[in-house]
Amino acid sequence: MGTIDQKLNDYVWDSLNELESIFSEIVYTFLSRFKNKEDKKGFKGILEVVLDNKELLEKIKSGFEDIENFSLKEITKALEIQPNNESYEKFIHKEKYINRAKYWVERCQEKNDSYALLLNNLARIYYLTGEYEEAEPLYMKALKLRKKLLGEEHLDTVISYDNLGELYYSMELYKNSEKLYIKALKIRENFLGKEHLDTALSYDNLGELYYSMELYKDSEKLYIKALKIRENFLGKEHLDTATNYNNLALIYVSMKEYKQAEPLYKKALEITKKELGIEHPDTLAVIDNIDNFIDEANPSFKINQIKIENFKQFNAPFSMQFSKQINIIIGQNAIGKTTLLQAITLGLLKENSPDEETSYTKYITKGKDKSEIEVIYQDDKKRKVTILKNRRKIKETYNRPFVLAYGSNFFTDYLESDPIVQEMLNEEIERDFAHTIFLEHTNEFWNPLSILRNLAISKHKKAKEKKETILTVLNLFLEEENYALIHDSEDEARFHFVKKDDNSPLDLGQLSEGYRGNVLLITDMLIKILGTGREPSNVNAIVLIDEFDRHLHPKWQSKLVDRLIDVFPKIQFIMTTHNPMSILDRNSDEVTILKEIDGKIVAVRGQGTKNIDVSTVLLEYFNVDSVVGQSMQDKIRRFNELRVNNQTDNEEYKLLNSEILNSQFGAMTFDADYLEYLKSKKKKQSNKKPSFDDIGDFL
Repeated sequence: MGTIDQKLNDYVWDSLNELESIFSEIVYTFLSRFKNKEDKKGFKGILEVVLDNKELLEKIKSGFEDIENFSLKEITKALEIQPNNESYEKFIHKEKYINRAKYWVERCQEKNDSYALLLNNLARIYYLTGEYEEAEPLYMKALKLRKKLLGEEHLDTVISYDNLGELYYSMELYKNSEKLYIKALKIRENFLGKEHLDTALSYDNLGELYYSMELYKDSEKLYIKALKIRENFLGKEHLDTATNYNNLALIYVSMKEYKQAEPLYKKALEITKKELGIEHPDTLAVIDNIDNFIDEANPSFKINQIKIENFKQFNAPFSMQFSKQINIIIGQNAIGKTTLLQAITLGLLKENSPDEETSYTKYITKGKDKSEIEVIYQDDKKRKVTILKNRRKIKETYNRPFVLAYGSNFFTDYLESDPIVQEMLNEEIERDFAHTIFLEHTNEFWNPLSILRNLAISKHKKAKEKKETILTVLNLFLEEENYALIHDSEDEARFHFVKKDDNSPLDLGQLSEGYRGNVLLITDMLIKILGTGREPSNVNAIVLIDEFDRHLHPKWQSKLVDRLIDVFPKIQFIMTTHNPMSILDRNSDEVTILKEIDGKIVAVRGQGTKNIDVSTVLLEYFNVDSVVGQSMQDKIRRFNELRVNNQTDNEEYKLLNSEILNSQFGAMTFDADYLEYLKSKKKKQSNKKPSFDDIGDFL
C-alpha cells in the first residue's frame, strides 16, 4: 500500500459521484460515508488501499489528467453561462469542471481577473441551482477582486454589482439588492450615457426590483426609459423590445390601468409569436400573463353571442345569444347540442391548448375547407377562430376567459392517488380543462374522499382552507337527498358519506350513479378552481357541461341549477339537458331550443318557465304529443266523444267519468280555459288547427 498523491486524492474527493461506476458498490459506500462525515483522513486511507489495484488507479489517473491539464482559463470558459433564464439542468454535464473549479478556488494563488471570472461563473451555477449561500461568498470575492484590479467603474465590476444584486433580489433582500443595482446604474449612466443599450439593462433590473417591492410608479418610469432605448436602437419589432412591452404591461395591470396594459400585451404577443413561434416558452409566458390580465381586467368576462358556420351539421350560418349566468340548451337527439358545446369550447381555448381536440377534419362540414367560429363577449370584444384541416387559427389570441368543459359520457370511476393535491396546494394547475368535451368517454376524475384525506394530513399552509371549501361545497350539493360528507368519528383525517337517517359510513362507490357523477364533477371543478388560486364564490369562468343532470332524481334536477348559481355566482354556465324538470323556474333568456327549420339549425327562445308547470314545459319546449299515457289518452278521447254527442246517460260515459274525475287530470277535462290554452299550444307545435275531438291529445 502506497501514499496517494494529494492532487489525485482531492480529485477523487471532488468527483466521487462522477467516478461511482469505476468503484465496487462496497468501496463506493465506504468512500461516500467518509466524505459525508467530512473525514478526509479516513477517505484517503480507503483510497490508498483500493488504489493498489493498478487497473483502477489508471482509470482514475486518466480522468484526473484530462482535467488536470486544463488551465484556469479553460476551466473558467467551460463554466461560462449566458446571462439568461437557463436552468442548471443544461449544465449538469459540467460536473467535472465544477469540481475542478472548486479546487482552483481553494488553492489558486494567482488573484487576477481570470480568477475573478472563475469565481463569478462558479457562483452563477450555484445561483441557478438555488444554492444561494454557496453563491454569495463567491460573488462577493469576485466583486472585491474586480474593484481592486479593474477599478470601481470598470464594466466587469458593474457585472459583479448586477450579479450580486440579482442574488439578493432572489433572496428577497431588497434593500441590499437596491444598493447594488443603483451603483451599477450610476456607473453605466456616467460612462456609457443614459441612452446606451447596456444602461437599459440597469433600468430593467431596478424596475423589476421596484415592481416586487410594489413601488409601481418608480418601476413604471424605469421600464419606460428602457423601452425608449430599445425602440430607438433595436426597433419596435425586436424580441428585447417585446420583453419591455410585457414588463410595462405587468406594471399597468398592478396599477389597475388596464387600457394601457392591453395594447402592450398585444404587441409583445405579436412579436414573440412571429419570432419564436407559439410553442416557445417565452411566448407561452406572455400568453400566461395575458390570461391573468384578462381575469383581473374583465371581472365579468362572459359570452354574449356565438356565430358558427360549416361546423359539422351547422353548415349554414348559426347564431345564438347567451344570458350572463345560466344557459340551458335543449333539442331533439342529433340536432347538435353536443356539437355546439364543442364549437364554443374550441372558440374559447387558448392557442395550442393541451386540452383541445386535434382531429380537426371531423369538425368541418363535409365538402367544406374550413369552419368559422366567432365569440362575441359582453364588452363587444371578438375572438375569431378558424378550424382548418390541420390546425386551429386564432385571431385576438388574448381574448379568452378561464374555461372548464365536461362531456356527458364520463364513467363514474375515479382515481385514488394524490399527485393532484400538491399541485392544487401550490396553485400550479393549468388553466384550461376541456378535453372531456371531445372524448367519447373518460374516467379521469378524483375521489373527493382521497382528496380530503390528503389535504387533512398535509402541512401546507393552504391545506386546511382548501379542505374546508371542498367539504362545505360538496355538502351543499348533497343535502337535497339527505346525504352528508363528514369526518370519521375515530380519525379526523378520514371522511365518508352518510345518509342523514342512517349514520352507516358509505364510500363513493355506494352512492347512486347520479349522485356519484354529480359529486365527481363538482369535485373536479373545485380542484381546478382552487388549483389556480381562485375561490368558488369569486371565480370568473365559463363552464360547459353536456347533460349536466344525467341520472339524477327529478327532485334534485329541479333544484340543481339554483344550487349552481348559489355556489358559483360569477360563473357563466352553458349546459344541455333532455329533462323538463331541469328547466323549471327559468327566465326566457336562460333556455334555448335548437330546431331545424327549412334545413337550417336555428336557436329559438320560449316564454320562460317561471309560471308554467312541467306538463306545459313538455308541450312548449320538448314538442311532446301528450303528457299522459296512451291508455288515458284513449279514455279521455272517448269520454269527450260521448259528451259531445249528448250520451251522458250512457253507462260507458258514467264509468269513464268516474275514472277520469278520480285521476289528477280530471279537473282539467272540464276547465274550458285550460283546454283553450292546450289547444293553442298544440296548434303552435303542429301548425294545424285542432278539432274538439282531439282534446285528449293535449293531455
